[in-house]
Amino acid sequence: MTARRDEVSRTLRAKWLDEGVFPLGPTLGSAAVHVAWAIARHLNNRTLVCFPGSAVLCKDTGLSERTIRDAVNDLCTRELLRIKRARNNVFVPLLHGKPLAAHLDPVSKQGKPTDRPAEDRIAEQDLDNEIPF
Repeated sequence: MTARRDEVSRTLRAKWLDEGVFPLGPTLGSAAVHVAWAIARHLNNRTLVCFPGSAVLCKDTGLSERTIRDAVNDLCTRELLRIKRARNNVFVPLLHGKPLAAHLDPVSKQGKPTDRPAEDRIAEQDLDNEIPF
């Protein structure tokens, strides 16, 4: 189960970078791409969020704290990242406007990534729970 979850989280991290961040690379800027890459590396396998401090991001990317802050703001402005303000800022990557964790299939107990609409997943779940006559 854990190995499957790790595989799924790696797939979703790659999907976030490939479909969300990298296509905007030329207009996004290299600093924001480097910060997105660093955030992806720190994502928790279960929750798909992370909370690295600015010092950690500076060390990972080699960028200054001000550049990190500007890059994070740029990612937020382009709706690729949401920040939950708390004692430690929690970074929530967004893919197609939804948190990355929302792309896990709730029907599957193994957490398979999905691109299917929620209606299809719910209908499939109803069929799985059908009572035999």
